[in-house]
Amino acid sequence: REAGGSSSLNPQWDADERWDGICELSVAAGTAPGVLICSEAEVENLAGTGLSQAPLDLLDAGNTRCVVTTHGARGAIVWGLENEQVKSNAPTLAPGALLDATGAGDAFAAGFLTAFARDPPGVVNLSIGLKMGCAYGAACCGVVGASAALDPSRVAAYAREIVPSPGQQGPVSWSARPRRPPSQ
Repeated sequence: REAGGSSSLNPQWDADERWDGICELSVAAGTAPGVLICSEAEVENLAGTGLSQAPLDLLDAGNTRCVVTTHGARGAIVWGLENEQVKSNAPTLAPGALLDATGAGDAFAAGFLTAFARDPPGVVNLSIGLKMGCAYGAACCGVVGASAALDPSRVAAYAREIVPSPGQQGPVSWSARPRRPPSQ
């Protein structure tokens, strides 16, 4: 981070349901990822609180700048530093288009993070990141297996279909996190 880089973390489900290790990372000064991307079940287990409070607890615990929760066919939500919340619906898959959901969460993470690669540092549009993440995840569901390449035209079509959730304000941009000690 000192050199201007950022990191993201997309943990996998803890089959033993112990959730050891990640909690220490979230509160260690300077070691929390800039972006934490989790399923709704993962974020609840990591924070040890309910879904409505868990992302805020994780943001407050360390240096994470935004927490993203994925909700499968219901889309995704991102929480930012100022307790702002942006939602994105998932595109509707045509009947028979869902072939295999394997890797959809990883595809979402890749799509979301493309916003960080495209935009200048410090001005990432989180709304666009969510939209692209949902489009990548939906496109992934149209191929069998997690290793097939995504069809760029399918990703673009899904991205065009996604409209902001009702009541959403304008885009929320990534902001620099002020230096502060983590909560204890």
